[in-house]
Amino acid sequence: VLPRYFISGHPMAGSHGSGFGSANEDLFQGTLWNLVVDKDLDALRLLDLMQVILGLGASLHLCSQAWHDETVSIVSGLPHAMALSLGALASAVPDSQARLTLAAGSFRGATRVLLSDPRFVEDLLRCNRSTLLPLLRATRNYLEDIERWIGAGDTDPLREMIAAARDEIDAMNVEGSASEAIVPISEAIGFVSRVRDQGIVIDRM
Repeated sequence: VLPRYFISGHPMAGSHGSGFGSANEDLFQGTLWNLVVDKDLDALRLLDLMQVILGLGASLHLCSQAWHDETVSIVSGLPHAMALSLGALASAVPDSQARLTLAAGSFRGATRVLLSDPRFVEDLLRCNRSTLLPLLRATRNYLEDIERWIGAGDTDPLREMIAAARDEIDAMNVEGSASEAIVPISEAIGFVSRVRDQGIVIDRM
C-alpha cells in the first residue's frame, strides 16, 4: 500500500526526442499536468506539489486512476498503436523508401511518435492493455465500417462520420486550452470538496 504522501501524476508534454539534446526549458509552459487523487491523500502535501507544478508554467488536472488510465489510452496509447500499424504497413510495401519520399504532413504527423524510444512505445502498449484492447477493437470496427461503405459506394454514412469526427477535433483545438483552470473530474469531487473544507482552494491558483 502506497503511503498517503505518494501522489501519482505526470505532464501531458514532450516529444519523440530523448536525452539532453531534446531538452526544452519551456517544455511545461501551457501544458496540462495530470494528478491522480485519492480520498486518503494528504491535502497539504497535495497543495505543495500543485504549487511546484504551477510554478513550472503548467495547469493542473485532477482525476481518478480509472479515468486517467482510460483517457491516456485514448489520447496516447491508441495513437501509438495506430502509428505502429501505419509504419508496419509502409515497411511491407515494395520499394517502401522510394514511395515514402512522397510522404507529407498527414503520414509524417501520424507516425512521428514511432521515433520515440522503442522501449517507451512497447511499455506504453503492453502496460495499458486492459484499457487499450477495447479501443483497438472499436477502431477495427470503425475501419470495417469505412471499408464496407467505400466498397459499396455508400457515401452518406462516410460523410456523416467525417463531419462528426471533424467537429470533435475542431472543438478540441478551439476549446482545449491547457492554461485556463484546474479541472476537477467527477470521480474526484468528494476529495476536492474535503480539501476545500480545509480552506485550500484548488479551482484556480
